[in-house]
Amino acid sequence: MFLEFCRNLAEGVASGIPISKSIITVADKDYGSLTPHIRKLANQISLGIPFKKAITTFAQDTKNRIVKRSVHIIIEAEESGGEIGTTLDNVAKSVSEVEDIKKERRSIIYNQVVQGYMIFLMFIVIMLILQLWLLPKIAEVTELSGQVEFQSAVGGTQFLNNALFVLIMLQAIFTGLVIGQLSEGKLMPGIKHSIIMIVLSYLIVTAAHAIKAPVAGAG
Repeated sequence: MFLEFCRNLAEGVASGIPISKSIITVADKDYGSLTPHIRKLANQISLGIPFKKAITTFAQDTKNRIVKRSVHIIIEAEESGGEIGTTLDNVAKSVSEVEDIKKERRSIIYNQVVQGYMIFLMFIVIMLILQLWLLPKIAEVTELSGQVEFQSAVGGTQFLNNALFVLIMLQAIFTGLVIGQLSEGKLMPGIKHSIIMIVLSYLIVTAAHAIKAPVAGAG
């Protein structure tokens, strides 16, 4: 919404209104989360507080790097007697470009997160096929052929089921951390994804076994 604020100021200045009065004029509009800060700025200017001090306070209150940098440029232009309207237009263009870059980055991050989840779901499907279909078939073949060493060597089918479940849980943890690192540049946000994947894995595995049990019983 800072972009909209800059554009409104630029329009006011272009029409010949001083920037201080332009701020007071446009303060009644809705700028989302910036609205209270902009109205505070307008009130300070109305009370006679110097423009530089008021707008510097505004920038600090927003705690936004883009706003702070833009305000610094506006102050320099105002103090140097430069064309403030042109400066506001340039600031608006700069803010617009930054927002476009942020949108593009969010889109890339979203795609990375979706791909991470899709790959993990494919991994779960493969593990379930191995656990619920392939391993029982192998165990059945070995029993029929008298090769009981297969089950005794690995501790039985239950051991394999437990091992595969642990493998899925570990994969959920590490995949979540990787997604956090790729999407936000930090491992800590990945904990959220890890928890989601652990819960998702548990639900899918439990549901798959619940569906498999009646089918096996009927067979």
